[in-house]
Amino acid sequence: MKKINISFCDDDSQVVNVTIKEDKKTSRKRISFKDFITALLMSTMNDDSKYRPIGTLPQGYVTGSISATNTKDCKVTLQLPAQIRPILYYNKLYNIPYPALVFYFEAGKDGRVTESKCYASTENNLTPNIPLYRYPFGNVYSGTNNICWGNIALPVIEELKDFDKLLTLFFGGSTNDDLWKKGETGSSTQRELIEKLSKMESFPNEWLSLVASDASNLF
Repeated sequence: MKKINISFCDDDSQVVNVTIKEDKKTSRKRISFKDFITALLMSTMNDDSKYRPIGTLPQGYVTGSISATNTKDCKVTLQLPAQIRPILYYNKLYNIPYPALVFYFEAGKDGRVTESKCYASTENNLTPNIPLYRYPFGNVYSGTNNICWGNIALPVIEELKDFDKLLTLFFGGSTNDDLWKKGETGSSTQRELIEKLSKMESFPNEWLSLVASDASNLF
């Protein structure tokens, strides 16, 4: 059984002595009073309450939350509307219509990206009850919907707006055929799909493959 003793320094009210005894082992630490209070508050929280919601944000930010103690530790859901965008397919650049896209990102306490997902949507305004579809091009794993970044070095997330850098990297990288799935597109190759789309004004929703009946897990 673990036993923890707490004592305050007589000569310094801002320092706390912590003694931890477990079995035959004893360890002692001196921590600041601020860190002690933070640890005490965090120990009484469940996983959900350790994050504070930020609500709906402008410029594509749908919802998200930030750790109560570390602004680098955060998660966010973003959506981009259906529109024509460039895609670099191997070494050739095309302008094609994309469906509405939904991204989910998480960063850990050190600001490193720990989760990145991409979905397609038939709606430009994401709500929890809207279905999610598989991203119809390469660079995203089917099943998990995780983004494959290849050799791209991801930035450290210092604040929420830094997630915009991930979108720039996502669209700026080259797309290959490694993870592409035919799905409902009716095309036998990704090149064929991209060539078709390059002559169209919008992405046909019937070409999307359903992966989730709703988006509640992103809220």
